[in-house]
Amino acid sequence: MKKLKFLLASSILAASAATSNVIAQNPDDLITSYRIETNDCLGGGCEDVNLMDRQQLLNFLAQAAKSDGNTAGETGIVAGSTSRNGVVGARVARRGTQVIYLDFTPGPAVETLNNADGTVFFAFNSHNYTQEERDTIQANLEQDYAEFNFSFTQSEPTEGEFTSLLMRCNLFDTDPDFPIPTDRTACLQLSAAGGLSTLFGQAEDIDFRNQNMSDNAFVDGNVWEFLIQFDPDGSLFTAFSGVPLPTEVDEAGNTVVTAEAIEIVNQIVVNQVSNTAAHELGHILGFRHHDSFGALGDGIPTSGNPEVGNFIPVFDGPINATETFNHTMASGASTGITFPLIAQGDRFLSERSAIKLSVAERGRVVNETDLDEDRKFALRGLRVPNTILVGENADASRIANRSTVIAGRIDELDEVDRYFFNAPRGLTFMNVDFTSFGTNRIADTMIGEMRLFFVEGNGNLTEIAFNDQNFEGFNSYLFDIQLPERGTYMIEVTGTEEVVANFDPSTPELETIFLTGVNEGFRTGDYELMVYVAGGALAAPVVTASAE
Repeated sequence: MKKLKFLLASSILAASAATSNVIAQNPDDLITSYRIETNDCLGGGCEDVNLMDRQQLLNFLAQAAKSDGNTAGETGIVAGSTSRNGVVGARVARRGTQVIYLDFTPGPAVETLNNADGTVFFAFNSHNYTQEERDTIQANLEQDYAEFNFSFTQSEPTEGEFTSLLMRCNLFDTDPDFPIPTDRTACLQLSAAGGLSTLFGQAEDIDFRNQNMSDNAFVDGNVWEFLIQFDPDGSLFTAFSGVPLPTEVDEAGNTVVTAEAIEIVNQIVVNQVSNTAAHELGHILGFRHHDSFGALGDGIPTSGNPEVGNFIPVFDGPINATETFNHTMASGASTGITFPLIAQGDRFLSERSAIKLSVAERGRVVNETDLDEDRKFALRGLRVPNTILVGENADASRIANRSTVIAGRIDELDEVDRYFFNAPRGLTFMNVDFTSFGTNRIADTMIGEMRLFFVEGNGNLTEIAFNDQNFEGFNSYLFDIQLPERGTYMIEVTGTEEVVANFDPSTPELETIFLTGVNEGFRTGDYELMVYVAGGALAAPVVTASAE
């Protein structure tokens, strides 16, 4: 106990000397707020464009354009058979176990909280994982992914493909293979206003369908060490985590946390690192932050993040996804999950994540070139294990769904791809996840928009939904759309002519950047659509517009 107190005190005193006695002020006055960074995957797939100014967005597009030409992954697609409902596609090629190496190799003994200009605000001792903590983190990850073909190890494999999860901050901004560098100088940064910015981890890619079984991520849990070392009485830690710590008065009359409190801090580190590791692993398996929205059919979270206006057009679906914070892919800036929930929660894969991972392991893929003139594909039943521990679907044995992935391409400006399918009986919540921009696997990326139509008996088209831009990156997303009736539907895909962002947060107006000149190339390229329907009963017809 005395040795622990001494180490904490010596770290604080050393940092005080290095930062002009910054600790002389009340720590609660110096650290006034926090922000959980959402840009935790490289390539731009989860970049919040609404936080950029115009020049940053132009630079963002320029960097993404330079990244085109990356080698595409092996798809394992072969031509599929045809049923009366259309081309069923081929099952993805069966692969071996996805091996995950948990790399606890220690980093620097001393970590830093940096000011926004890169200078050091405070230095502190980094967390040193005990073997018991390492085993607990591994057990937590094994539980999260127990229903799928995964193997976790703390010994680095000597052969075969494997993914590494490095358990310390390791920003990728110096690696030329990742063209969207972060402007961060550390995983912890402090703004001039006293806001603590935390990057809990970062993945190399969003690898939809897990085509690259050797991509990597890092996870950092040192924010809790900073909080307890910067403010030894534990009040700042409690304010951020929501977890009260027992204290005592030392010989000098100072209030300090007890040995039992340090054990609580260590438990919080393990819990957060377990959740973050599952989250970053999710990204390199192809999950996005919106895969946390839940339950199925409930639309976006009630937290206010993301805002309805961050979808183009404005999202007008349900705002009732109260289970979102239970799910692995929830993040701070994208869904509004808070430090206390990250510190104390035990998150698990959502229905959307379970479906997406099942598609990667045993789903069906249709090549656009395999379709007949009628451009019709079939949605096929897929066995999806139920990963929901708490929620409206927790008692179901499996997650009922039908799904297909379509691999397509837009070759020319203003080209339109159209795909037709029949709505299956009783599964009416429609989701179409567009993947292209912001993934390293697709060599020629594009920014696309999607429309969903109901095909009337006389051939007329009734538009059901349209999306041009998601709240992150530029991949469009149609989700939780209640199909109004059984029959034939059409998905329409084309390259978008413009992207928009709110460069001035003080006003609600969006500004437009047209994809012309050097950015015209984003209007053509390769893409994949993950199409699935799940849950719910058929409802009365609801339509928005009609067109010939």
